[in-house]
Amino acid sequence: MAAQIDAALLRAVSIPQCEISPLITDHLVRRRICLPARHKGLGPRNRTELAPRAWSASFIKAAELFVHDGAVKYGFFVGLTDLFGDGAFVKDGHSFATFLQSAVPYARALERAWDGERSRLGLNTWDLAMPLPKGPLSIPMDRAGDREEGGQSLQHAICEQAETYDAKHLDLELKALPRLRIRGKTMPDPRTTSWTEADKVSRGFAYDYPLPAWPLPA
Repeated sequence: MAAQIDAALLRAVSIPQCEISPLITDHLVRRRICLPARHKGLGPRNRTELAPRAWSASFIKAAELFVHDGAVKYGFFVGLTDLFGDGAFVKDGHSFATFLQSAVPYARALERAWDGERSRLGLNTWDLAMPLPKGPLSIPMDRAGDREEGGQSLQHAICEQAETYDAKHLDLELKALPRLRIRGKTMPDPRTTSWTEADKVSRGFAYDYPLPAWPLPA
């Protein structure tokens, strides 16, 4: 389903240039399209990439309410205390460590989703020339959910960290494109120019809703 939605969104975004090609095929342009407007994209997130982020964030925040935390609240699923361990989510508790040691399918699925995203971001092999984007994925799965950035929801914080990483790497790739020679003159690749010259005004259309005062021609 996520892949079908991604395909439909790409077809919709491709409409303005459909006389040239029915679909945008350039992989750099596709990656830029899926970035949020604040990162010079158009905003339609890739649902295939979003799915594991959303699922893991939802599971983590629900699991933190399963068992009694010893301070403020009582868990609504206390029968899982043995699975997560007593005091898993108290301050300085063991968090998901006991859960991950179990053989239940949800533990394996959660670990795959979290560690898969961490691996994609290269958290263990980060290029020291580029600052590491801060966020919840910087924390190993057994401590996941311990901290959230700036009061954001966990899913929002995960996505912001991942999208910051994607934007930084796309910036490097676009700026590394060779110059083109057209009609005897050399000039930057148009994909590079479009990226480097984008500012708050030029990308405003991506997040400003049309108003009744902006009539479209008949």
